[in-house]
Amino acid sequence: MQPPVTEIEGFDKNQFRRGLKLISRSLKLRPFSHAIAITGACLFSIAAVVLTRVLGYATDDVIIPNLDNNALDNRDLWLAFTLIIAVGLARGLGAFLRRYFLAGARYGTELHWRRQLFNQYLDLPMSFHRKKSPGELLAHADNDMMIASLALMPLAFTIGTFFLAIVALVNLFLIHPTIALIALVLFPLLAAMNKTYSQRVVTPASSVQEAVGNTSSLVHESFDGILVVKSLGRGEQEVERLRKSAEKIRKHRISVGRLRAIFEPAIYALPNLGVIALLMIGTWLIDKGSLTIGELVSAIALFGILAFPVRIAGIFFEELPRSVVALDRIDEVLNLESSQHQHQGTNAISAEPSTLRIENVEARYDDQLILNNISFFSRKRGGCCTRRPYWSRKINNRRLSRKLTAANIWEYISFKYPTK
Repeated sequence: MQPPVTEIEGFDKNQFRRGLKLISRSLKLRPFSHAIAITGACLFSIAAVVLTRVLGYATDDVIIPNLDNNALDNRDLWLAFTLIIAVGLARGLGAFLRRYFLAGARYGTELHWRRQLFNQYLDLPMSFHRKKSPGELLAHADNDMMIASLALMPLAFTIGTFFLAIVALVNLFLIHPTIALIALVLFPLLAAMNKTYSQRVVTPASSVQEAVGNTSSLVHESFDGILVVKSLGRGEQEVERLRKSAEKIRKHRISVGRLRAIFEPAIYALPNLGVIALLMIGTWLIDKGSLTIGELVSAIALFGILAFPVRIAGIFFEELPRSVVALDRIDEVLNLESSQHQHQGTNAISAEPSTLRIENVEARYDDQLILNNISFFSRKRGGCCTRRPYWSRKINNRRLSRKLTAANIWEYISFKYPTK
């Protein structure tokens, strides 16, 4: 059975540093994919800001002259149309590069970690596998691995969001300083709300991940030991264990849902309140002649496109603690000392056929003699191992027990007295 998992404390600086280490590990594994994804995110941000300027140009030079004079210049119309299409294509290209290469970076990192975990499973001694349930090992390779790489998905978008905020703020200053002051009040408030939400949701979100991992382990244990459970008549107890574990997931997810019900409407409503304030101040500036209608349209469009990316950045900081918790569970296995590390040496293994031979071995448990005068060998030929004929006979329980005991003896010898 997997040991109970303790509650995770709030999202502190130490946990954030661990999250940065998780990201740096992925960056080292897939630097090219991450670089292209971040470049695509920055291209998307630039195109989004340029699109608002194009909308302002189309409003001032195409739409308003046509409404005032009922005279439409085809050249200006086609220019505005071409600019909108070109900027839209650039924005789509940026989104494609971001999503495609970031998915490659995320799943490539997950694949590398999963291979490391499987190789570690193969290298670890049988004593480790006897202490761990198959359900726990499968949970590490499946659910924990998926959650550990989940924070990588919004990584490039989050970096692009910070870049977008800088470019948008510069653009708003170019439009009018008063408009930029509204953004300077709105966006820090929006970021503070996202930070507060992320800090409050980190504990239940991390607890959800731990509860899901524990439940996954319990389910795998029940599947693996179904015959034992049925034979011993412990079906009701297993159902009760699963019910309690599922109840923990439900409780923590309800806590996350309550926080989302409070913060997410406020986060989405705040940019709309900023747009209302922008309309009021912008109308006053237009009446004074210091702002055009097209510039107001451009500023409103900027406020509109900034709400969603800021929310994505909040999701990144929300998912980061869960990924840290999941990767910690995986690293507990990866950091164990394997047999391969204990047997590393300077001598190269010959490619010629070789034989592993054990002679005259005996095993005792206290004063009880279990095995006496055991000898066997395993011969490698052409990349595979062949054993003496009597090993492949029909196995009964007694012979199987002796073989397992012999395997345990060899494991003890190889770990106690490793050779080069």
